[in-house]
Amino acid sequence: MKIFLTILTCVIMLSSCETIKQNLKNNADIGQELDIKLTNEKNIFETLNAFNTHYTLYTNDPQKIYARPQGAEAVILSTNRKQLCCDFFANYTKKIYCDRTYGKDFEKSCEGLKEICEINDEDECKLYLRNNKNTSMIAYFNYKKYLPEGVANSEPEFLALYHKFDDTFIWNSNNASSCIYNSQLTKKETQQCNEQAKKDFVAWAMSGGARNQINEKIKLTKIAEQKKKEQQAIQKAKTDAQKADCKQAIEKAQQRLKQIKTSLGLNVNEKNLSYNLMGKVVDFTNNGVIISTDCSGIWANGWMFGDLGILAATNCKEERTFIYTKNTDYATNDKFNNKGLLYKKAGNFRYTTIIGSTMSIPAYKETQYKASEISYKTYLKDKTIKSCE
Repeated sequence: MKIFLTILTCVIMLSSCETIKQNLKNNADIGQELDIKLTNEKNIFETLNAFNTHYTLYTNDPQKIYARPQGAEAVILSTNRKQLCCDFFANYTKKIYCDRTYGKDFEKSCEGLKEICEINDEDECKLYLRNNKNTSMIAYFNYKKYLPEGVANSEPEFLALYHKFDDTFIWNSNNASSCIYNSQLTKKETQQCNEQAKKDFVAWAMSGGARNQINEKIKLTKIAEQKKKEQQAIQKAKTDAQKADCKQAIEKAQQRLKQIKTSLGLNVNEKNLSYNLMGKVVDFTNNGVIISTDCSGIWANGWMFGDLGILAATNCKEERTFIYTKNTDYATNDKFNNKGLLYKKAGNFRYTTIIGSTMSIPAYKETQYKASEISYKTYLKDKTIKSCE
């Protein structure tokens, strides 16, 4: 009994293997017959139908379209069988190259495909793929052999042809055009409309429509690239001009600062000039005013909650400065008007408080020079420049 079951199992397995091989052989025969038919007829619709049936397009990006063959027929219809077969045997996604009707037996069908590919083993493919990479977006489909001359002279042109065919006919049954969606047409009118759509498509294809479309795309791409280059050149020229403008403006400001320091009897390296004295006037003398840091705008200085929950200024500290100036026409706590002038450091100013204490604070004397004279922005030719940093 055991011997009988063993023999029966072997017979069934052999039968299954033979069936798969026979099916593969039949598919190859179908591919051979289709190859002869497409070669002889050079029918645009039949060729595009064959590609649509035996190849699957994949893409997430219109610029990165690629096709994969489905079954032995597709291998027969391609110009580079070895490349396709070796790409297939080189990765585990090989089942997509096999006839899906074999279901769980696809591994066996793939083994049978080796015969059609005329490949001995995987090592043969490994050696082949070292110097040969897949460069075809359409799995080497032999479109030039099957189409009338001039209809498609390159893979991009063939894809343009196929996409127009796909958009116009494939999504409808029996290669019918969008005419079938016009409910106002009679059956006869629909048939006439569809036939006219096919004639228009063939006329477009035969007149080099795919080539013209690709050329137009190339033309538009070149125009876009040229515009981009021109814009980049304009931007570079503007940037270079602004850099040069900044350089000369900074140099002029630095030169003017040296001149002012020299005229004020200061060493060029001294930092005894101030252009941003600000505060509120808190006291007066015969020859000037005392100003104090104005913390009234405390919200602008930053607040934080102290340990006891009391608001405290974190960036504002009261500091007093004496200004030698003839302009003492201020009310107490008025904002000091520095008039945009430069102020020269004049040592320290000592005064006695009402309780008899002697205080010493920094002193500055106003000059006749304006702060704008040492600002590079004054010398910029291009006033749209926000910063030269």
